[in-house]
Amino acid sequence: TRNSRFAKIRSLYLSVYPYLHMTQEGSILAYNFSYLLGKTAYFSPWSHLLRLVVRRVTAADASSPSSSPGMSQLTDEKIARVRNIAIGVVSSILVFGWLAKWRIELRRLRRQKMTDPPFPPPPQIRIDQNLRLRPATDPKCCPLCQQPRIHPVASTSGFVFCKRCLTLYVRDHGKCPLTGHECPESRLIRLYEAQEVVDRQ
Repeated sequence: TRNSRFAKIRSLYLSVYPYLHMTQEGSILAYNFSYLLGKTAYFSPWSHLLRLVVRRVTAADASSPSSSPGMSQLTDEKIARVRNIAIGVVSSILVFGWLAKWRIELRRLRRQKMTDPPFPPPPQIRIDQNLRLRPATDPKCCPLCQQPRIHPVASTSGFVFCKRCLTLYVRDHGKCPLTGHECPESRLIRLYEAQEVVDRQ
């Protein structure tokens, strides 16, 4: 059908256009460099196609009687200096453009890596032997009292206890009872169950 044919033509155009555009821009850039270096009389492929010559002023033109008074001041040294400046400007633009694209690509890759960071492994459990403590087999139980957690609170290591059990322990020891990491009372995190919030409302 006409729609499928149009879709094929469109997909073909989209796949070929970047290469055509790159070829066009590359040919224009090559002509510009060749023109600045004096290798060709045409400054673009379109001027070459139209046989349009943009002639630069030379020392002979500057010394000719028909030239204007200002043209006589143009020497080969000044022309070479202007040419070098033009080459430097074009080269700087190309280098800065490439650096900008490189920076954008690095930022995109960095953002892509940061979107899905890996989860760190849990800290190693180092149980205080004086407590005769063992990890709770039921994930809903507190490791200290071995009972269902009441007002769950997380330590700095990420393990969850009863609020009263963990608060009393860190006041005396200042560390997590399972890992031994530093855990002041001010850094305890209160956790809320969804059902608990609904019941309060």
